[in-house]
Amino acid sequence: MEVVVVVVVVVTVVVVVVVVVVVVTVVVVVVTVVVVVVVVTVVVVVVTVVVVVVTVGWKCVLLDVPRFCKYRFRLSESDDTWYYISQLARSRITSICDFLNYLRYIKLGLVKSSVHDVYWEIVKLRRQMALARLGF
Repeated sequence: MEVVVVVVVVVTVVVVVVVVVVVVTVVVVVVTVVVVVVVVTVVVVVVTVVVVVVTVGWKCVLLDVPRFCKYRFRLSESDDTWYYISQLARSRITSICDFLNYLRYIKLGLVKSSVHDVYWEIVKLRRQMALARLGF
């Protein structure tokens, strides 16, 4: 009878040890997977930030201030240098170009509106230039 009790105790201890080893192994594997996922996520975020910084400028060359600059231009077709500009600088440039184009259309005789309509269109374009200068 004592031998049976000893065998049962030994078998129970062995089963408990095996279960503990299996549980510890599973926990180690899960922790390893979580660590790998976290490391991969961090690497992806860092690479994304680097790509954004490289492809999108952070200093507007026209305003000479650090800003997010998703627009770029170059001075000529032969020049390979791209200059990054902010939304504010782009708005100022486009409002001036719109105004000058409208004046050119008037000079070329392409605008067939009345003088009153032409005047109000010029006022509207000048207002857009002023608002662009203020940042709106």
